[in-house]
Amino acid sequence: MSPLTTTRVLACAIAMLMIVGACGTKAPGTVAPDPAALARVPRVTTANVLAAATVTPPPVVILLDEAGALHVTAIASWAALATQDPMKGARATDRASVARVLAEGRAKALSPTEIVEAFGRPYTPPPEPAAPPANQDEEEDEDDQDYTGVMIQFEEGKMGKKDSARAEGQYKMIKEPRTPAELAAVARRRAREEVYTVAGRRRPSRVGPPGDVAAAVNVVVGEVITDGEFERPAAGLLLAAPRVKATELVDALAASHARIAVAYDGAVRQLHIELLPDLEFGREPRRWLELRVGRTELAVEAVPEVPIVVEGPIVQPAFVAALAQARARRALDPQVRVDVLVEPTVDAQRVIDVLAALDQAGVRMIGLGRAPAPDSAEAKLRGVRRAALRFRRASVQGDVDARVIEATIFGRREELRACYTTALTTTPALAGTVSMQFFIQPGGAVAASNADGVDPVLASCVADVIKATPFPKPAHGGGAQVNDQITFEP
Repeated sequence: MSPLTTTRVLACAIAMLMIVGACGTKAPGTVAPDPAALARVPRVTTANVLAAATVTPPPVVILLDEAGALHVTAIASWAALATQDPMKGARATDRASVARVLAEGRAKALSPTEIVEAFGRPYTPPPEPAAPPANQDEEEDEDDQDYTGVMIQFEEGKMGKKDSARAEGQYKMIKEPRTPAELAAVARRRAREEVYTVAGRRRPSRVGPPGDVAAAVNVVVGEVITDGEFERPAAGLLLAAPRVKATELVDALAASHARIAVAYDGAVRQLHIELLPDLEFGREPRRWLELRVGRTELAVEAVPEVPIVVEGPIVQPAFVAALAQARARRALDPQVRVDVLVEPTVDAQRVIDVLAALDQAGVRMIGLGRAPAPDSAEAKLRGVRRAALRFRRASVQGDVDARVIEATIFGRREELRACYTTALTTTPALAGTVSMQFFIQPGGAVAASNADGVDPVLASCVADVIKATPFPKPAHGGGAQVNDQITFEP
């Protein structure tokens, strides 16, 4: 080859490289990501927190703008999420409509386009169900049959309402799992149930045990999926503006149970957190971690306990150390659920940063809700170590509802807690169950009250509190004999 020919070949090669460099390596017809589109959702910096990429079209898209307004739309592809403005042609809606229409879409297996169209149709509430005949006995709930040795739902909190609604498919035949994905789903379900203590009956998902140490309403519980595909089809995909208030994000997730969209490496992806439907896995932890998220600080607390405060941006080693220290204070299982409670000053990007940090720290069950309002009764019950009282199902012989008896005893919980706190001053490790026996007279006063177990001084104090408690009058002018138990834990 002559020197001239060699020079021409090199020149052509250099020209081709310059063309490739200018045009990139994208296939013909591929549209480059739009930075403005990617800026519409929070971002993450690692692929470890993302669900596997999929070629199927995204589910119905729920848009949450910076003002907290909701819109819905259908997007043809995941690539379009990173290149188009989803607000064009989107339909305005509200949280109640989101919850109702998405539930209808799941039940009828509607496509995203059909679901969006359903938002435009007028809604007529269904008629109220007719009352049963007066002589018809109420169907017995399986959860009311045997409570021997089982913690009831209002332990350290409000007495739960009877759940007449069953989880969908409860009475359907259950197919034996066969595929690897099904077996993985069963293993995850069993693992998360082992983390919790039986609370007696199912109820809608909420952050933390019920009652005086519970978080506010509008909460949702999710599981980090790392060993397989999601167990159920997505209810929707939530695209939240990074600067929208985190409380609006929480409310939108509670209404939709949607997947959370984030931006990563020039694409819109979804976090691998699967939100659990209401009434599923209603077992509550007896102790749990709470991560209260402020604008510049994080407070990690094994409720109720003195919190560990982490200031400034999230630094993963310090964050992991704070979680471990909080667990150690209450001897919590490493896999105990962490409830993320957001303050009104926090934005969605801050919450996504926290969720990603928890994921990387190995947390697999996460609650998400609003933090208790400052100076509220709930807020005052945090930040200090408090003795725990757990109330069991009462046994009543007489014409008075056991639930009324239990609620009345629960109303004296602070006096009962004071009994235990006094006993702890002499025996710091004191813990156990006190059994009570008392008789309620026709007028509601307690004629005789006895208690035994754990410690004589504690049992005597408990008996005195019950003796001084006025109870509702038994029906038909009779009395009532009550046997009950309270478990005390430091």
